Amino acid sequence: MNNKQPPPLTAVLDFFASVKLSIFLLLTVAAASVIGTLIPQEGMAEIHHPMYSSFLDAVFIKLGFFSVYKAWWFQLLLGLLALNLVVCTLKRLPKTWKLVTGVTPGFSRGKFKSIKDKHEIKLNMPVEKAREVVLDIVSSRFKTVQEAKDGDGCTVYAEKGRWTRMGFYVIHLSFLLILTGALLGSMFGYSGSLNLAEGQAAQEIEVGDGHQKHALPFSVKCESFKVQYYEGRDSVSEFTSDVTITEPGKEPWRTFIRVNHPLRLHGISLYQASYGVSHYSGSVSVSFKNLETGEKQIVPVPISAQPTVLPWDKGMIMIPSFMASLRSRDGHDMGPAVRLHIFPQDGKPNMMLMPVGRPEFAREVMGLEMAVLEGEEIVPVYYTGLKVTKDPGVWVVYSGFILILLGCMVTFFMAHQQLYIKIVPSGSGASVELGGAANKNAQGFEERVRRIAGRLENKE
Repeated sequence: MNNKQPPPLTAVLDFFASVKLSIFLLLTVAAASVIGTLIPQEGMAEIHHPMYSSFLDAVFIKLGFFSVYKAWWFQLLLGLLALNLVVCTLKRLPKTWKLVTGVTPGFSRGKFKSIKDKHEIKLNMPVEKAREVVLDIVSSRFKTVQEAKDGDGCTVYAEKGRWTRMGFYVIHLSFLLILTGALLGSMFGYSGSLNLAEGQAAQEIEVGDGHQKHALPFSVKCESFKVQYYEGRDSVSEFTSDVTITEPGKEPWRTFIRVNHPLRLHGISLYQASYGVSHYSGSVSVSFKNLETGEKQIVPVPISAQPTVLPWDKGMIMIPSFMASLRSRDGHDMGPAVRLHIFPQDGKPNMMLMPVGRPEFAREVMGLEMAVLEGEEIVPVYYTGLKVTKDPGVWVVYSGFILILLGCMVTFFMAHQQLYIKIVPSGSGASVELGGAANKNAQGFEERVRRIAGRLENKE
């Protein structure tokens, strides 16, 4: 009994070439992808953290479940799967490569004898003439044709599609490309967001859960933002960002970013993802009545972070924000409103919400009766929400998908076909015996052999 153990290197190679390892890795990657689908990933994870208990939340963070595709263990799985494919391919490739690239076709009289379904035809012509007819028909259908003397007759061997045996390895290569692209994207790519108000510029984006910044090799300035609506409806048909791009050492240039029309620059894609109202510009008229003297004044106050002097040296007033709609505690719409900050000469600042154009809601503060009368040229200032991504492996992945389609076409719809024809004298004519073999779709190739036999019969 031979208990000799294989060398350590052979044992390691056999382990990485095993089908069981392939199945385990594929199932594990699939399970990781399910986790990445069910558990909100970076950018959304913080919103959904309250879905889990503090214990689960800590475990998920530790295991990288909120960023599965960038986790070290997921990258390790992809690397092991790639290694498994490489070792499997290298272990089986030499034999196939020798068969495909061999100078001498795989002619074997023994293989011809072992073919069960053979067709025999009697031709009323000499062997030499039969040989010429056979070669004429076969040469037009097969790339490689070889003949050999066989006693008083001859044997013709023809084949095509030897290279199709490489289709399986093309699929392997395509998977390797996809895995390589995924690893490149996971390790060197990023995805983030950039919100810019009109007139604002930035060169850093928020990545992950928003706690990290990533610098771009150029700055983006939102010159303006436009929203278009369908005619007669409130539905948005398109929204467009007019942006200026500034690259170091180059003149700034302008372009537009629209939905489904991203800007691509230095391998970075900027998609039009969202929009909203950043703030409002304009001013409101505020009425003040001095409760001691009865005197009244109306003061225009801009909607900004800049304070305005109150009448009678009472202090300062600031309106930092405007709201298009204010709802009361019982849910009633009170119309537009402003947020007011009052800074008295002495004492603590006051902050309050006041509806616009509703003098019945006047407030008393610092001996003044105050009411917000109306807005003047109040317009929304939009912000554009851009999704910024860089995936250096995306074209590698696309190449892999194209290659996998080609590999599947070769593997499932093409075959290595071999035809054997034996010609021997038979009385005053010749006897022709045909048989063939194909590594795939043997039934279809048998029908082809039958048609060739029919053409030979018609040559009599």
